[in-house]
Amino acid sequence: MKTITHTSTLVEYDSPQVFEASDTQGQRYLGLAIPSPDAPEDRCLIVAVTNETLRGFRDGRIDLRSVVLGGADEAWYIARRCPGLGQAVEIEEQSDALPEQYLPDADLLLPAA
Repeated sequence: MKTITHTSTLVEYDSPQVFEASDTQGQRYLGLAIPSPDAPEDRCLIVAVTNETLRGFRDGRIDLRSVVLGGADEAWYIARRCPGLGQAVEIEEQSDALPEQYLPDADLLLPAA
């Protein structure tokens, strides 16, 4: 397991829905809340991202689905809860293919600031 720390909230609706995080080695991650009907808190899909991809998403040039599918490596992770700003959370690497139901819709861009 790895531990990441929430560094910035990009989309919030009652709680962080899309957020940035980093690990102690400086790797950047993007987290996306995935509803968990059988748990009191949403779980989060986590993917490693490059600084360039993160910048493209923040600037509205890259949609959320493309960020998730084009992560910095082939790995994807699940956090059992979505952390708040400054909070650390353990993420667990998944060995299965990324389920379609976890993917955001195509063409979802970050709202203009």
